[in-house]
Amino acid sequence: VVVVVVVIIILVGFVASVVGREQGLSTKVTQLESALSKVQIECDYYKTETTKARNTFKEYKVVTDAKVAQMAEDLRKSEDRMQELDDQLFKMQYRNAVEVDSDMD
Repeated sequence: VVVVVVVIIILVGFVASVVGREQGLSTKVTQLESALSKVQIECDYYKTETTKARNTFKEYKVVTDAKVAQMAEDLRKSEDRMQELDDQLFKMQYRNAVEVDSDMD
């Protein structure tokens, strides 16, 4: 009978230690799940911020590309106008040269 009582006490102690370990593991799992949830929230936040930054960059790129295109068009118009003025100057110089030449005759 004493042996049976000792075996029962040992079994109860073993079961209690297993249950205690399982509760400790359960607590650790809950802590890890909580930490993982926080990390997931941070990842979602940074993903959202990264998407916002990309969209802002795309908007600035569109605006910058449009400005560069406008500047190129303005430059082309200025070059055309300079060519017109250069042609007019050449014509005026030619006329003056002809007039001076005809006045000398």
